[in-house]
Amino acid sequence: MSARIATPQQHPDWFVTDGARVVGPVDTSLLLKGVSYGRVPDGCWIAQPGWGAWRNMDSIREVRALKKIGMYEVDGLEPWERVARSTPLVDAGTEKLLSAASDPGELVLFGMHEMLQRTRASVGLVHRMRAPYVGLVTSCATGPNVRASLGAMIPARDPARDVARLGTFIAGRPWSSPARSAIADRLAGGFERLRGVAMVPLRCNHRLYAMIELGRTDHEFRGVDQKAIRAIAGAVVRRLETVTRSA
Repeated sequence: MSARIATPQQHPDWFVTDGARVVGPVDTSLLLKGVSYGRVPDGCWIAQPGWGAWRNMDSIREVRALKKIGMYEVDGLEPWERVARSTPLVDAGTEKLLSAASDPGELVLFGMHEMLQRTRASVGLVHRMRAPYVGLVTSCATGPNVRASLGAMIPARDPARDVARLGTFIAGRPWSSPARSAIADRLAGGFERLRGVAMVPLRCNHRLYAMIELGRTDHEFRGVDQKAIRAIAGAVVRRLETVTRSA
């Protein structure tokens, strides 16, 4: 296609083209409204800056979800609200997988892989608290070149660790804050550019048990991704409390 994607300073959500003109950037809610009411007809192509190529509209998961659950009725809700509400944050398959974990380490690993699959993240790390005098140690890694960090200790004054100790979730652009910079530095091996990072702490029995860091190369973690990460983390923590009590 002849249309090209401009890359503005601020990271937008979506550009849309019919092959003759390009519209955007538009946010997800506006995109789905356009699809719902026929303003973005079938056959259009959609992209985000950094993708390098346009994608067929039906390959965009939000659009697929929109069509699957029937967004053409007017019920007072925005289309994006209906998409988000229609998607279970933790499904039966995830619960079954977590319940099958035989020990806490395996449980946290399963949780990270569920987050990666659910959000289509590109890379993930698990850091587990080994002992007060040891601190957080990288115990699991998924993605190019991050396995070299296995066994590494997270510094005691690491900004992301400080946030995790407070039980606070992080998501956003890489290198946009001290904590996000620390996360991005650990995840960036093998990638020319990360576009989104996230960190979720796992607190069990009123203390930090582990933290999971995720990164993606296509775009930032969207709202529905962030909700899914936090929901899966909650399911992991509930299972952790059961496993550690019975240990």
